Order: sequence, then structure tokens, then C-alpha cells
Amino acid sequence: MVSSLFNDDPSDVIDEKEIAQLQRDCELDNGVACSKLSMLYIKGVGVERNLTAANELSKKGCRLNIGAGCVVQGMLYYSGEVVKQDHSIAKDLFQQGCNLREGYGCYALSSMYVQGQGGLTPNPAKALELLNQGCVLNNSESCGGLGNVYYRGMVGQTRDLVKAKDFYQKACNLNFAESCVNLANMYLIGEGVERDLTITKNLYQKSCNLNMGVACGLLGSMYYIENGTEPNTETAITNLKKGCDLNDGDSCNKLGLIYSSDSKLEPDFKAASTYYQKGCNLNNGDACAYLGAMYYVERDQDFEQKIASAKPLLEKACALRSGIGCHWLGDMYESGTGVKRDLAYAKTLFQQGCTFNNPDSCVKLQQLNQYYKELAPKEAIANQKQQDQDIVNYQKRNNQMQDTLEQTRKFVIEQPSEADVFNIQQHQ
Repeated sequence: MVSSLFNDDPSDVIDEKEIAQLQRDCELDNGVACSKLSMLYIKGVGVERNLTAANELSKKGCRLNIGAGCVVQGMLYYSGEVVKQDHSIAKDLFQQGCNLREGYGCYALSSMYVQGQGGLTPNPAKALELLNQGCVLNNSESCGGLGNVYYRGMVGQTRDLVKAKDFYQKACNLNFAESCVNLANMYLIGEGVERDLTITKNLYQKSCNLNMGVACGLLGSMYYIENGTEPNTETAITNLKKGCDLNDGDSCNKLGLIYSSDSKLEPDFKAASTYYQKGCNLNNGDACAYLGAMYYVERDQDFEQKIASAKPLLEKACALRSGIGCHWLGDMYESGTGVKRDLAYAKTLFQQGCTFNNPDSCVKLQQLNQYYKELAPKEAIANQKQQDQDIVNYQKRNNQMQDTLEQTRKFVIEQPSEADVFNIQQHQ
């Protein structure tokens, strides 16, 4: 079935002989060969990526009434990478592909109906109809989309976990990695199915094999915290490294934690900082926080430089909703370490940290609220110098900064709950 062009397995290898045969067949007006070649040129699989070649080959495939060729043409018009962007033309090509029983065309057209693109009026009911059509034609994304519809109860549909599970299973069987993860999560917590950690692990493994980085990270976490598997740090690291290589920021962050704190390993802070940095670059807030903490805690030398390095990392961490990042940034402003002391801003940061589920921030927030209740007059303190002195006096009685820093120095990995470790948002 031509739809397999869009449900491929990354482990499949296309050699030079197969490429040559496809080229010969395309020259003989074999539309399937032309369409498959066009997809290979888009992906750069077996050949160097070449969108111009993909455009010509897909145009020929579509002209020969092969739905996949029309869909590839539609993708090129939708993106505007090699032809002038035109969503109206893309819509027509996706419709043509769908009519020619290429399921991905139905899926792509469904998305355009949801967003009201290409001159279409948003029509969720039509979008759902197209998803069903695409899934019947064995398009994995369509089946996965239906799984999301029934998991959440969208588009006027009643939430139905049995249907969600069935559509996720079909999509996973068709190599849609996101649906494998969504199904794994259902088995992890026993939602709509009987809880089964072995099935969870196997589904994460399949998704990881399909090069979904977050799945590799989740699998690595299972091995590391002994959740349904024998604890195996080496296997955990292998999977987390693959996840990090596939640009999953959480995998990079977990590697940083392991290399800096695992009691079974010799600490490697250079490796830890490298993984934290990559995770932070990938906008993982906790990775930014832990990297910032490495500068913030170990500041016995080059104090000003290290604090200057820590502050923007902790600011980014807090902006990315990292509770621990907000907490450490709050510590900086509460103590006036490298910044002008600002108790009001520190309180705001601790409030954010508490909101982002950092328990230490909740404690700090309670302490500051108590400070205002006990020491601050009802009227605002007009004299900033006096306010600073009041804060210093208060800190002498209630300062837990050193305890926090010592805990940070150890970089202890707390055993996370299943909800924390394995919480992956259902595919949008």
C-alpha cells in the first residue's frame, strides 16, 4: 500500500541498488516509484536531500494518479520551501491525494479544516470525518489523531478510553511513535486498561526504536528507578544518551543528574555540565537550573564571574517553569548574593517556585509571609536602608540558605513519582 511511504520504519535501509531501480521504474512511468523517490529526496534517505528533485518526481507521480505524489506536492506548496507557498493549492493536492486513497492526504486536509487554512472555514466535524477516512486507509497520524480525540473528548465526542486505546494501538502498529508513548502512558497508570509495566516498557522501547527521543528518556528512567524493570544504570544511561542525542532535553537533564550524583558512579562534573548545557539549550528548565546551581554553589573562587554565569541560567529556568530554578533565584535575591537584595521580588520567585511544585519554595514563602506578619509594620517601610537591616536581622534568625546550598552541592536525585517521571503530554 502506498500509505506505507508515510508509515515507514527508520530502521529500514535503502541501498544504492534500490534507488537505481526506483529511478529506472520512474522513467518507465511507474508512479509509485516516482512518489517513493520524491519522499526519499525530501527525507534525505539513501540520497542527498534535494527538494527540487522531490518536486519534479512528486509532480510526475501525481500526474500518474498516485496519491502519495499528490500529497508530497501538497507538502511542498504548504511549506513553500521550493515552490511559492500556496495553501489553497496545497489543500487541493491533499484532497486529490485523499481521493486517491492516500491516507496522509486525508490527515493533512483534516488539519487544514481545523485551522481554517487554504480558504477553508474551520469545520471540526469535517476534520473528524477526514481523520476517520485516513485511519481506514491505514494512515498512522490519522489513527493517532483519533486516539487524541477520544482520549480528551474533543470535537463533540464523549471521552472514551477504550476507543482511545484502540486507535493508539493501531497507530502504534503503523509505527507512529507518539501514539506508542500515549498508549504506554495509559498502561503505566492503568487508565482505560489494566496497569502493566512490561507493556509500558515495550511500548517505550518501540517508540525509542522509531527515534522518538522522549520515549528513550522515559525508558531510561524506568531502568534507572526500577519501575517495572531490574535496575540497570548502564542500560538507563544508554537510553538516556539516545534520547539526548535525539534532542530530548529531559533526557539530557537526567544524564547530568546521574553523572553528578549517582552513588554507583565516580562523579563527572564536566560531563554533567555538558549534558545540563545541552538540556538547557533545548529549553529544559531543570537543566538550566542545575547548571546554574553548579555555578551558584561552587563559587569559592571567581565569585563574581560564577554568580554572573548563574543568574541568567536561573532566570531562564524560572521562565521555563522550573520550580527549583525559581527557588535558587529567589535565594539569590533574598540573600543579596551577586544582586541587590530585594525581598519582595524574592517572595514573588518563591511563590512561582511553589506554584511549580518545589516544596522548598513553599517553605520559604511561608517564612517570608511570617516575616511580614511579625516584623513589617502595616505601613510600607519608607527607609530602604532600615528595610535592608530588618531583612538581615530576620535572616539571622531564619536563614536556611546554607542547608539549601549543601543539599544542592550533593545534587541528590530524589526518587520521582510516576506522574513526574513519566508524565508526557498527549500528542497535540
